[in-house]
Amino acid sequence: MDFLYRGSSVILAMKTPIRIYSYTYSDFHLTEKQRNGYASVNLFKRTDLFEKVSSPQKADFIIFPIAIDGILETSTPEESLLTFLKTLPLYKNYEGKHIFFSFHDYSDAIRSSSIFFRASVKQSAATTTTFALPYVVFDEGTTLETIEYHSSFVGSTSTNILRKELVEILSSFNKLKFYTNTVDTFHENLPSIEEKQQRKKLFIETIHKSLTVCCPKGYGVQSKRFFEVLSMGRVPILISDDILLPLEEKIEYSKAILRLSEGSISQLENFLAPFFIANKSQDLIERFQYARFIWIEYLQPSKWGELIEYNLQKCLQKTKETV
Repeated sequence: MDFLYRGSSVILAMKTPIRIYSYTYSDFHLTEKQRNGYASVNLFKRTDLFEKVSSPQKADFIIFPIAIDGILETSTPEESLLTFLKTLPLYKNYEGKHIFFSFHDYSDAIRSSSIFFRASVKQSAATTTTFALPYVVFDEGTTLETIEYHSSFVGSTSTNILRKELVEILSSFNKLKFYTNTVDTFHENLPSIEEKQQRKKLFIETIHKSLTVCCPKGYGVQSKRFFEVLSMGRVPILISDDILLPLEEKIEYSKAILRLSEGSISQLENFLAPFFIANKSQDLIERFQYARFIWIEYLQPSKWGELIEYNLQKCLQKTKETV
């Protein structure tokens, strides 16, 4: 049984397509491992939103064609990235026109006037040209037929000490029904395909069986789980204090998610109990529907072109205002 929020659909005003110029792979040097990243250039295929031009002089923005995750995968992420950026032939003259994408857990500031779309970024580190991007999440559907738990957490505890504390707290619940199942390794890093599939199956089934799902930060301030929970129409409990979410000025996250400060996780059960008293079945269903609506309408990969275009239009407007 699938369901969508039946509120007003998003209507985007017609605008002139944004002019983009893209680097080719021959324009820069990266190792094979560093090149093996998300092909961000594919996010600009919509011709109603973007127009490809033949020179950087004609472009509103210049795209780096792959995600910069491999460059950030060092002990000094920002330093490594800034060193690489200086090697790009157009960077010196057009730093503010460049667009980069990152799905890396690195969440701190990057000292560049370029535009960055990042899956994990601190609110305190974000500039006016830094925008939050969802992680890639596949549609696992949603159902109301298997609810068993008030809350749950299935995942790795090795990425952040906060997660180990959370599991201990969930284990002490005596008013609400919870489920936890933890491992030391992220499921995608498990040795066999069978183990990965079994772990993923448990993860998805547990979300479907839960009213709320704990979403503590991982290595960075965000986690893929947050978007997976939204996509499956459940209430994520976001436990990350300094985090930038996608399209916060457009999306009413408070209608779908719960937020708990990192310093308050010991009060999780006392935080949830009044929520379930105040929110009856229909109230919870409306939250589920809106969570699913957020992902369908704004955050699923097929909507990223619109998300990117919206934020780039803001950049263009700011540029016009300063001229």
